[in-house]
Amino acid sequence: MGYGVHGVVAAALAGAFVCSPTRAADDFSIVGVYVQNMACKGDGTDPAAKIVRITETDIHSSFGVCKFVKKEHRGNTLAAQMSCEGGAGGTVLLGDVRFTVRDDKNIDFVDQDNTYRSVLYRCPQGPIPHPAPTAASSR
Repeated sequence: MGYGVHGVVAAALAGAFVCSPTRAADDFSIVGVYVQNMACKGDGTDPAAKIVRITETDIHSSFGVCKFVKKEHRGNTLAAQMSCEGGAGGTVLLGDVRFTVRDDKNIDFVDQDNTYRSVLYRCPQGPIPHPAPTAASSR
């Protein structure tokens, strides 16, 4: 996926989030608001370009919107195939990524080729940080 994964992470890097390897498959969720590569303050002062919102169906970030095409989870890891619209000329990018939930409930993110890694820091529940820009609003 190359640049698409970088965009997912740069923009993405998505709060009710509870995960345990012993939970049922239907209970596994990474839904929430996150900040890429820095602790989330959740008070509206987190950099907009680093805010990532993950829903059950997609990821919203400064890169644009990436949709889950396929999801498989095993233990504390979610492997996903993503379809992302964004980048130069509104290109659609496809690629595989992995989200691994750490004991501290933050997420290690890596692309299929292990060329990009990031940590998504979970925002505390409460007031939602300012919205992340979308591809349309960042052009």
